[in-house]
Amino acid sequence: MGSLFECLINLVYWEVRRVKIPLTQRILQDKNNAAIGIGTLIIFIAMILVTGIAASVIIQTINSLQQQAVLTGQQTQRDISMGLKITHISGHKSGSTLDQIAIYIRPTAGSEPVDLTYAYITLSNASGVVILNYTANSYAYSISNGLFGTLNASTLSATTYGIMEIRDIDNSSTSSSPVINSDDLGW
Repeated sequence: MGSLFECLINLVYWEVRRVKIPLTQRILQDKNNAAIGIGTLIIFIAMILVTGIAASVIIQTINSLQQQAVLTGQQTQRDISMGLKITHISGHKSGSTLDQIAIYIRPTAGSEPVDLTYAYITLSNASGVVILNYTANSYAYSISNGLFGTLNASTLSATTYGIMEIRDIDNSSTSSSPVINSDDLGW
């Protein structure tokens, strides 16, 4: 029995040893595969991080361009709609000469308020050009003595003009700051 027992032990030892070698090789192969998998995972994570950073840079650039486009659009809209329009012109004749002109103005549609303190009037004909600027000495809140009798013409010169409010709905216009805004009418 001793030899049969020894034979069985040798057989089991041989089987264990035979199984052990492939198991060791398989473990080494699995370790190598795991190392390759970890390297691939690191590269994959790095690609995701780079993609995320690139996407955030692109989104920030798009937001910046969008804000700039909105601002430019608002400025353009303000520039296009900003201004005054002349509704009609009347004149006062003294003898054979025209001694006073009344220019009726109102803001254009969508215009922001316009401060006439900084407005210049340019009049020209074949013989010359005259540039007029505003004088606070000739300002009237309403028409009291007719269109050409309300302002004191003696306070005007060849280079100045006065303002007379015909309609100022919100009472925003003063002699020091003659502002014309929506639905106002002046000359």
